[in-house]
Amino acid sequence: MKKTGKIVGISLGVIVLLLLVVMVAANSILANRLSETLKQYVVPGLEEQLGVSIDFESAKVQVLGGYAEIRGVKIGNPAGFDEPEFAAMSECRVTLKLKSLIQGGIIELSAVHIDGLELMLVRNAEGLFNLALILDRIEAEGAAGPCALLTVGAAVALQPGTDIPKILVRGLSADAIVRFTDHSILKDPLQFTFDLVVDAVNLATFERQENAKGMVSIKGALLERPEACIVDLVALVGPMSNVDKLDVEIEGTIRSIDVELIKPYTKKLDFECEELGLELGITCKDSMIDEDESLVTFWISDISLLGDLKKKAHGIGKVEVDRLLLPVPVQGTLFKPEFADFGKALRDAVLDYVLEHGELILRELEDEASTELEKLKEKGRLELKKVTDDLDHKLKDILKF
Repeated sequence: MKKTGKIVGISLGVIVLLLLVVMVAANSILANRLSETLKQYVVPGLEEQLGVSIDFESAKVQVLGGYAEIRGVKIGNPAGFDEPEFAAMSECRVTLKLKSLIQGGIIELSAVHIDGLELMLVRNAEGLFNLALILDRIEAEGAAGPCALLTVGAAVALQPGTDIPKILVRGLSADAIVRFTDHSILKDPLQFTFDLVVDAVNLATFERQENAKGMVSIKGALLERPEACIVDLVALVGPMSNVDKLDVEIEGTIRSIDVELIKPYTKKLDFECEELGLELGITCKDSMIDEDESLVTFWISDISLLGDLKKKAHGIGKVEVDRLLLPVPVQGTLFKPEFADFGKALRDAVLDYVLEHGELILRELEDEASTELEKLKEKGRLELKKVTDDLDHKLKDILKF
């Protein structure tokens, strides 16, 4: 009996030793040859699928250390854009739960941190949007969701007929710079940059429990003017196993939009304003926007009407209102939303307001004109009195002689 126990003990010791040797060997291979493997077998398929160039400096997985990282990522723009890059990232570091890797089943990532992320969103002179073109390729190729790219093993999910690994991201954080360039409005490109902070919890590629969703928060503002274009968005996200099957609810606001920045857009719609903001609520089922549950509401204050819009408002050039609401319906898909005509919504809202408050607006204009007239009269009286006084003084000086 003692002999049998000794044999079992020796056998278990040998097995544990072999497992340690295998893990150390695997750790060494992944740490030293992962970059080469990704560049040889994974990147070419992604480049073909997305229609853009992809490069990175290094990648490694430390199984024993419980982390994976990739550095120096650069993603090129699709054909038809002068800007060379669509995205760049200094580093993405993923903290793995070693137990989940050993046991199999669910791959649990306790933390994902993305550092130095830059997105270059560009609309070219023909009106094509680089992000939209890339998303079109993803939908056409039937690519897996973004979580499927967070581990090396998930690369197999990009192959047709294979299952998406069960991945759970407990926490994700990223500091992102988003640069927007529009070549379609003016001769000189319109450019602005957002500085954003992204935090997320409990993102998964599988159904965890009934109605369980992850949450993504996006906050930030203009890089050059932190008090302008204040972004505050929250999204509840269902299982991210397929871009065609995402359930998402998005709510939030963008406040204090820089009106000088967007003046080229507003002038094309025949108006200028003192303040502009928006509130949005969008619900998607299987990546399709629910038209009955989704709406973007703009608010505008103190509007100056121009051109055709001024004519339709019977020549009224100024509408002083604290907050004029413009509800704009949304349809389409999560990645290709289609907004109702903003210009039409603006015209309808302004004209309805003018018709509803026409008498009040005209009375205010009359009062303003009357006030200005009285000011002019008073100014004239004062100037006339000054002239009369000057003449009187001169006459008295002459009579002294």
